[in-house]
Amino acid sequence: MKEALGLFLILLIPFLPYLATVCKLSYLAYNNSSDTFLYLNIARNFLCGRGLVSSFNVYQYWTGLYYPALPFVHVVYSLFLSVLYFFFPSIQKLIFFNFILAFLNSYLIYRILKKIYHDRAIATWVACLVAAMVSTEITLLRLFTEQLSLLVTLSAVLFFVSKRELSRRDLAFIGLLCGIGFLVRSSAIIYPLCFFFALMLAKKDGLIRRTQPFLLLFWPLFIAGVYGGFIFVRYGVFFPEYPGAFKNYYLATFTTGGAFFSQTPALRFFSGNFSGSYFGINFLNMSKVLFCEAHILILFGLIRMVRLFRQRQKDELLLCGLVLLPIAGTILIYPYMRVAEFQWTRFLLLPVIFLSALGVKAWRDFTQKFFPRTKKFLFHAVLVIVFASNFYQSCRVLEVYWRKNGQDAKVAAMRALSQWTAQNTKNEDLIAVSLYLIGRVDFDRPTVILPLYKMLTRNNLEKFLALYRPRALIFEKTLPEALREDLKKNGYDQSPSFGADSSFVILEPVWKSP
Repeated sequence: MKEALGLFLILLIPFLPYLATVCKLSYLAYNNSSDTFLYLNIARNFLCGRGLVSSFNVYQYWTGLYYPALPFVHVVYSLFLSVLYFFFPSIQKLIFFNFILAFLNSYLIYRILKKIYHDRAIATWVACLVAAMVSTEITLLRLFTEQLSLLVTLSAVLFFVSKRELSRRDLAFIGLLCGIGFLVRSSAIIYPLCFFFALMLAKKDGLIRRTQPFLLLFWPLFIAGVYGGFIFVRYGVFFPEYPGAFKNYYLATFTTGGAFFSQTPALRFFSGNFSGSYFGINFLNMSKVLFCEAHILILFGLIRMVRLFRQRQKDELLLCGLVLLPIAGTILIYPYMRVAEFQWTRFLLLPVIFLSALGVKAWRDFTQKFFPRTKKFLFHAVLVIVFASNFYQSCRVLEVYWRKNGQDAKVAAMRALSQWTAQNTKNEDLIAVSLYLIGRVDFDRPTVILPLYKMLTRNNLEKFLALYRPRALIFEKTLPEALREDLKKNGYDQSPSFGADSSFVILEPVWKSP
């Protein structure tokens, strides 16, 4: 208990700026991800008695108003949000619960590393370094699955490293935790492979040890298989659908072009070709993010990884797997797109935690071996610099949010959009909003994303409007005049009830629903 309290007090240093941002600023200033509203939309529909459905059509995937959420995306996090939203119906209040999860995760990181290295300094430093990283900040200020998924995964890791000998019951428990992690975040299906390879590569003696990797892997695969089988039998599709929906949207919108159809998937791209150079670009972007967060520790971490393959200790092999496999999985799963730095900060949360851990351990050994007289000073001095660098980067990102909240007229304009929607549309009215707005404003209405301007050919525009018949179209004011004329011909004109001096424009249909 004393350790937990002491760690809590230390972690207040990096967490206080994040807390101040959530307390003082509107979410409009710092949320820029549509995932926040996707998970919240499913939670709201569940609370309203509609079941597990989504009406947040962020990838122009389905043609109707609602779509089953079970085959589309992992829903456990939305169920978790629904319980919280019932008592705290506010995005900002929900975000506060991220901090509870983050403190628990920091304590689990501390416990894991103390179990492996029996060194309180290493465990404390890594927990603090991770808390100060931009990756942590990104997942704290938005309603993402990462913190809850991390809690489940770290619990499995702690149980794994706490046992010198793993019984069948232990293996089943770890496997069940990994299975739950898959239900929380479908991409977590790769984590059981980290446990599998750690046991496969570790030094073995006896039959039970040789069968351990397969016993552990059985349970998460069983859970994933049963769940996936149920989805296929019930809905006739493979779970999850959202990666395919995102691929359709990305290629059609940013690369090859696309067209709309009257059945799911509504948006389809013209060609499946993509540039092989994206592998290299994604690797460089990933490396940049890793270096910006782990700094010199990345070098020591890589050296440690080479050595641990010789030592073949199961605990550090697990850490190594949790660094390498998620990175490789992300690069291989998204070969058709350039993964932005913002997305890499999310995808790299688990890898950067344990790469930093391996780096801190290697740095500790390095100072003890080559600088025995000043080992403590050098060890702590370098980590203070790394912590200060991470903390500075996070504060610079927060500075952008504060400046936007205080000076950017768009925040006030987006708030006005939300108010207009609440006052002028009904709960069942579908609105179509631009790419910029769909990840920033909580409209609390069935929503579909508008095609980008280059996708808005006359044929595509007519097909899109015929498919969705939205109650309102919300664009930036930069909407080209030619498109305005086309929209007028299709029965949409500027709303007289929304300010003409705003940064955005709302178009309403002539055939307004009664």
